[in-house]
Amino acid sequence: VEIEVLPKWEERELFKTYMEDYNTGTLPHKKYYDNDGYERAKALKEAKSGKKHTEERTAFNDEEERRREAALRRAEEAEDRRKQAYNELRYTTNKAQEMRDQEMLRQQMKIAYQTGNMDAARRIQERLNPDEDPNKP
Repeated sequence: VEIEVLPKWEERELFKTYMEDYNTGTLPHKKYYDNDGYERAKALKEAKSGKKHTEERTAFNDEEERRREAALRRAEEAEDRRKQAYNELRYTTNKAQEMRDQEMLRQQMKIAYQTGNMDAARRIQERLNPDEDPNKP
């Protein structure tokens, strides 16, 4: 019912009816008596028909929601990076083997330092140092 197009007397009658229902607690629809039950039944009905039910928002905390969304986005990006790195290692076994070899060399260098074999430790250190960048001036 559009109030703007109703005559004034009809609007008053509708308001009197509403006021009487409100004051006596006899509202016409069952949703006014058990709102949670009504929402559950509505969600169940929409689920059967294939629609997705969304809860009506009653609290509007935009800053907290924005922080939650940003944290969720960061977590998703971190998970994507982790999956990408895992796939890269998984499909390029050379890189994984090189990483194992470097770790082995670090352990050998540590043992060489502990035993006092400084020449061997320096050679291993030179092998572990990153190669010079050919594009560097």
